Amino acid sequence: MQLGPNKVQVSAVTFGTGAKNQFDLNQYSDKAALEAAIMSIQYNGGQPALANAIRYVTGSSFSPLHGGRADAPHVAVVLTNQPSGTIDTIKLQSQTAKDNGVIIYAVGIGNGVNMNELQTLASDPDSRHLYTANNFDALSSLKDILATKLCNGMCVLFYIYILAFFLFISKHENYH
Repeated sequence: MQLGPNKVQVSAVTFGTGAKNQFDLNQYSDKAALEAAIMSIQYNGGQPALANAIRYVTGSSFSPLHGGRADAPHVAVVLTNQPSGTIDTIKLQSQTAKDNGVIIYAVGIGNGVNMNELQTLASDPDSRHLYTANNFDALSSLKDILATKLCNGMCVLFYIYILAFFLFISKHENYH
């Protein structure tokens, strides 16, 4: 993965209780610095504010102010391990995101996730955009699958934004 203003850009938004931008798409062009930034993200806990996160991502994260580019696909990879409890709001915000060209991959972790929420959140078809892992340790098996799906057909023709990530999960093993 090559990082840069005209290559892959990565942003991170956490969404425990509220949505919080950790860093912008245009902040890192060095892979080691990006990985260090991801590893330094603190787990804040709380009830996941998934709808707020999707609204934030759609309205802010992909904007030019935060490094967004109109000529690149906007891709969000959302990882969650518990239900948000706001399915109607998730439906509204995820549909708004999709209507604005955001491709959403949903990853549910553990048995506490609400599959209806994940299906509502994920872009269609679910077979391509919805994944589950039994626990945080099992996420590593999804990394290569997601990387292939994210780049399949897009990385050759377009530059891709990847919003969210799975690298930081390995640091937070005690949050199973």
